[in-house]
Amino acid sequence: MLKQANVIGFYSVGAVAITNHGKVTSVRVEGSVQGSTLVGGIAGVNKGVIEYSSMNGSIGGKGVVGGIAGSNEATGQIIRSSASGSVGASTNVGGLVAGNSGIIKDSIAWGTVSSPAGDAIAGLAAYNYNTGVITNSRASGNIHVGSMAINVNTLVAINSGKIINSVGTGKIIIEPTW
Repeated sequence: MLKQANVIGFYSVGAVAITNHGKVTSVRVEGSVQGSTLVGGIAGVNKGVIEYSSMNGSIGGKGVVGGIAGSNEATGQIIRSSASGSVGASTNVGGLVAGNSGIIKDSIAWGTVSSPAGDAIAGLAAYNYNTGVITNSRASGNIHVGSMAINVNTLVAINSGKIINSVGTGKIIIEPTW
């Protein structure tokens, strides 16, 4: 377990890996990860496997920010993993990942997601691209957005891939003061 993590970076930032090409198994991270673009609690970019792992804390950046990974690439797999706490960005933010082109299976995001006025804000994944497959996963955290935010959803904001047996149960809360 990585406790009281305090990771600050700029591009492709994660508490365990900048870019994961290998296998991350049974890793627990607690703390804060902050950056600009491609920010994730465990990896900025996942091209390998993240399984049985969790992030609990605060993740933030300008864009492409997710609770586990900023981007889960076509070769990436996130399996039986979870993110809780808070995830926030100006745009392109998801409770588990911002962008998914790979596989997300049996995973959950239960933290708060926030964006003042961005595009593509979601409880699990901001984007699920055409090669992306999300199976047996859920998002239960609330989403806080400003009144100018667009493409907001409790599970996936913009989908062109496959979503199987997955659900978003959080609430979308519009913050009029942003």
